[in-house]
Amino acid sequence: MAHELHTDSQSFELQLSPREEPDIAFNETFINLPFAKFITVHSINGDTTARSMLTQVMTRYKPADGLYLCGLTEFMVNVIAVANRKSWPDEFIFIKTFVTAYLDDSENKPLEVKIATIGEISSVAANEHLIAVLPRSGYRVMCFCTQGICGSCITPVIEARPEHRDAITSDA
Repeated sequence: MAHELHTDSQSFELQLSPREEPDIAFNETFINLPFAKFITVHSINGDTTARSMLTQVMTRYKPADGLYLCGLTEFMVNVIAVANRKSWPDEFIFIKTFVTAYLDDSENKPLEVKIATIGEISSVAANEHLIAVLPRSGYRVMCFCTQGICGSCITPVIEARPEHRDAITSDA
């Protein structure tokens, strides 16, 4: 949507609110966008900071404005509460929720992964997720939502074909 608005020379702001700036999914992509000057990052270090930031950043509703949200439910609930206090009509608040589909894990099998950068092999039990095993092996993976829905944990695969059991990644 931001690409379309920029192409059409429409006014917009893109506000990003990670817990900490390094946690932004696709950060390198954002800083290289042609409309990067319209992007503002607000690092959130706790609920109180998030609420005060929202109150400061959120403008009062003006005709022809739209408020588009995506992210974790708890945060969006807070954004909507602030928007309502600032006279935003519900019909001009648009929400995109990310919900993981139910995945049957009864046929999961254990596997081993080799961390190419350190050469260590780690075992992933049938009831575990790779995102939980990698930090135990000393490999830091950025992971904001811990559910595979925000895309921050996408990790390169050198060999094999992973079975993506999340709502974001594909086999492509």
